[in-house]
Amino acid sequence: MIVYNGVSTESGSENYLKFEPIENYKNLQIEIFNELGQKVYESKNYQKNGEVFRGYANVKGVFRKGKRLPTGTYFYILKYQNITGKSNTKQGYLFVR
Repeated sequence: MIVYNGVSTESGSENYLKFEPIENYKNLQIEIFNELGQKVYESKNYQKNGEVFRGYANVKGVFRKGKRLPTGTYFYILKYQNITGKSNTKQGYLFVR
């Protein structure tokens, strides 16, 4: 799995957290946290129907839903199944600017 983990809130179709090759994975579920461990984004159908992280919060709490997140480093947990149906978890960092 290749991870493109640089996210820019500037306009552009490729400015999001992306995992490739997407056709090799299914049921992508993701949670993204700020440096304090507070959840700022979650999706149970990541990279389907345009559902991607572009640097904006989508959960209530720390930031208003739909609000642009501050520049900085964030942490993600991705759960998915590979083409054979095996469940996997991937963790990593991403940078929002």
